[in-house]
Amino acid sequence: MKYFIKTFGCQMNFSDSERIAGFLESLNMAPVSQISDAKLVIFNTCGVRQMAEDRVYGQIHNLRKNNPKVKIILTGCLANRKDVQRKLKEKVNLFCEIKDFPEKFCCHPELVSGSNSEKMLKLVQHDKSSYLCIAPKYINKEAAYVPIMTGCNNFCAYCVVPYARGREQSRPAEKIIKEIENLANKKYKE
Repeated sequence: MKYFIKTFGCQMNFSDSERIAGFLESLNMAPVSQISDAKLVIFNTCGVRQMAEDRVYGQIHNLRKNNPKVKIILTGCLANRKDVQRKLKEKVNLFCEIKDFPEKFCCHPELVSGSNSEKMLKLVQHDKSSYLCIAPKYINKEAAYVPIMTGCNNFCAYCVVPYARGREQSRPAEKIIKEIENLANKKYKE
């Protein structure tokens, strides 16, 4: 299956999209450079700025209008909001938090078919501890994002992070160091 990922927002969203791409490609899915060529489109969203939210609505509406058979997944900060789900329920096949992406993806009948579903389930069950364990497909050849944690335990009145990403979850230090060493060995500069 051919996929396209559209990312809105912060560096963490871009890092998450690289992990989604790594997961999809481990299932023999292939990226395409044009959204119109994809059979699966993932919108990794930002809920901080209204302009980014409005762009998501417009792009999903246009995509569904131009390609009614495309499968659409909404993840990121907007995925859990009930008002967003109501607005897009007829246009989006799956709403899921980024931390649940692998499991929800492979358990969703509209997105999974045949023998690939067994491979997906094995991959997800292998390490359900964190989506941050998924090997990313780095987009840039010289710079890479290496997240050390996700979520937040502070519920500031102005911030969506604890609601969108859940409670604080840190990666083991040895996994962070190993990822950085692998990047340095591949001549990444940043």
